[in-house]
Amino acid sequence: MSTIISFALVFAGLGADTPGMGYSSAVMMVAGVFLGSVENIAWKENIDFHGILGIKHFTCGGLLNMRYRQGNTGRIFVARADHGDDLIKEMKNLAEEEKIEAAVLYVIGALKHASLVVGPEECSIPPVPVWRKFDDCREVIGVGTMFRDESGQPAIHLHGAVGRGGDALMGCIRGEAGVYLVAELIVLEMVGTGAVREYDGASGLKMLTFLP
Repeated sequence: MSTIISFALVFAGLGADTPGMGYSSAVMMVAGVFLGSVENIAWKENIDFHGILGIKHFTCGGLLNMRYRQGNTGRIFVARADHGDDLIKEMKNLAEEEKIEAAVLYVIGALKHASLVVGPEECSIPPVPVWRKFDDCREVIGVGTMFRDESGQPAIHLHGAVGRGGDALMGCIRGEAGVYLVAELIVLEMVGTGAVREYDGASGLKMLTFLP
């Protein structure tokens, strides 16, 4: 903590000596440095500072509700799907061929036809999907993930934007997606996350979860 205070005092001195920056500005800088440092300590040490500093949401240990795991980047694949290929199928084939357990997917190119889910009919669970289809050859850019499901099969979750002229769609690309001319694919393998997709009865979808 002495290091934090010393660092803050340096900022205060700079604020006092810097033209155009008065003591009020220096105090704000000191407060920012101090609170940011304390927050970092609180997070690492699992300390609850609620009430000590009088800041309503300045707590730790209960801020992060999402589940997560840390892993590492593995291999990087650069691939090309050609005219007439099924983009989703080729992604799965690559995962099987190279024994990829998990990956981030990037795609850019064009699709002749595809089906997208562009949202739910209502904000209810389970969702009733709104489908849109096209077969007029559109440019595509997309990003997604691949994890194995309960049966060990690659399960792909790919969102993308497709457009032609002034008409554009954005959504989750599902089912067959036929390539027009070419689709370039970058695959970043993830290792050590323990991440899988399992069927979730409430949503009716294969959701991301983690192995014990």
